[in-house]
Amino acid sequence: MELMEIHSETLGDILILRPQGRLDHAVSPQMRELVETAITNGVFQVLLDFSMTHAVSSHGLRAILESGAALRQHGGQIVLAGLPETILPLFRISGILALFPSFDSAQQALQHFGSGAA
Repeated sequence: MELMEIHSETLGDILILRPQGRLDHAVSPQMRELVETAITNGVFQVLLDFSMTHAVSSHGLRAILESGAALRQHGGQIVLAGLPETILPLFRISGILALFPSFDSAQQALQHFGSGAA
C-alpha cells in the first residue's frame, strides 16, 4: 500500500502543505479541508511543496484550482514549489503553471512571500 498523506505546518501567516506520494482522490479532500481551515483562521498564503510527490491526478489538479480560487477571494494565493520532473509536464499541459507562481524549492517560495508579492 502506497503512502498518501499531506504534511502541514504554519509558518507565520503561510500554510505549508507537503503532499507525500500521490495527490489524488483519496488525499485531495484533505488538502481542501486544510486550506478551508487556514482561511477560517485568517491564513491566506499557501505554499504547496511537491518535492515528495510523484503523481497528481485530475482530482489533485481540481483541488489546487479550487483552493487557489478560495484563497484569491480573500486576497491570498497558492505558490508551488519543488515540482519533480514526473509531474512537471502535467502542470504545464493543464495550465496550472500559468495560474500559480512556481519555484524550484520551498525556500525560494518562502522568499517570494517575504518579498510582499501576493
